[in-house]
Amino acid sequence: NVFWAEAGNSPGTGNIKSVPKGGGAATSWIIDGYMSSVVRSDNDRIYWLEATGNLPTVRIASLTPSTGEIRTVLSGIGYSYPIHTFAVDDAFVFIADGETIKKVPVNGGLLDVIVAKDPGQLIGSVGSDGAYLYWFCPKTAQSVFSMLQKMPINGGPIETIVTDINTRYGKLMGRYYFWIEEVP
Repeated sequence: NVFWAEAGNSPGTGNIKSVPKGGGAATSWIIDGYMSSVVRSDNDRIYWLEATGNLPTVRIASLTPSTGEIRTVLSGIGYSYPIHTFAVDDAFVFIADGETIKKVPVNGGLLDVIVAKDPGQLIGSVGSDGAYLYWFCPKTAQSVFSMLQKMPINGGPIETIVTDINTRYGKLMGRYYFWIEEVP
């Protein structure tokens, strides 16, 4: 299935929907979510990020479609710009939070900071293939160009895959990372 979030015109009116990859009718999974966005899925669950409250905090929740169970995986992270991005693998949810990447088990648990960049190196997209964690961030706090880096899920050395790219966002698909660069 292909999943997406539809933002509403006021708080509490966001929806998460899906459609089979081959086409067909859309299914509504979450109705009246609070600013739901950034949807991910694995074989068993749909995950989404939402901001709640007047001074927004971020919550990542999951839905098991076969049972209808909704579970909070992570909550209470302060809302920051750029909007938090996250990735899910079989064991963990990874969230970009400003200059850090944090992980929490998919069933909830303690939050662990696993990557901390220098102030101003705001992390963009994150992705995981189950063995490595990938992310985009500026080369330096003052740089307009970014780099794509990776690190083993359980820690280890950070490796720079590519530098001097003009984006902070991309998508890990299979064995490849895709991004669109802004060309002057």
